[in-house]
Amino acid sequence: GEAAWRQLKTMNDSIVTRLFHGLQRSTLLCTVCGFESATFETFSVLSLPLAIGGSLRHCLDQYVRGDLITDWRCSKCRRQQNVYKKLNLWRLPPVVIFHLKRFGFSGGTARKVHAQVTFPLRDLDLSQLAIGPHPNTHSMVYDLFGVVEHHGSQHSGHYTAYCFNQPAASWFFINDTVVKESPTHNVREATAYILYYKARDVA
Repeated sequence: GEAAWRQLKTMNDSIVTRLFHGLQRSTLLCTVCGFESATFETFSVLSLPLAIGGSLRHCLDQYVRGDLITDWRCSKCRRQQNVYKKLNLWRLPPVVIFHLKRFGFSGGTARKVHAQVTFPLRDLDLSQLAIGPHPNTHSMVYDLFGVVEHHGSQHSGHYTAYCFNQPAASWFFINDTVVKESPTHNVREATAYILYYKARDVA
């Protein structure tokens, strides 16, 4: 894991990498012989499924549980089978961006999912999800600073946002050229499409 991270920094060390890029481990386990195949992948956005239960936490739990991979062939016992690709977050960046999968296909038809997802404005503790050695210098507790909403269908729509202004210690609603102060409960009730969190000790 750390070798993969060092390679990324060697090839592309920038303020963008340091702030927004993390590392996750993808694991496939053969249920026949027990062979485990693991690879490391970088990410800048985590695309989460909309989980039953509605806590951002449930979406994260379903994300790391992984997806079903069909007809996977084990490189050790040569058996072909269906397995789950499990994901573990190895290293989290100072700024974490969650994309909620509101668009998908059902019966060959594109659709938008309007389910509400609750999310914390402060104190999102991700320390239990990051399983790497954590040489990070930043906190694993995150605070929300931005929410993007999508209005409309999968074919067309409009975006609005809530952004936290640190000097003013207030949330603001942004709709094209209109910017106005917003009460906190409006942010909590937003139908989030993208969520932006920053580590507690990151300015």
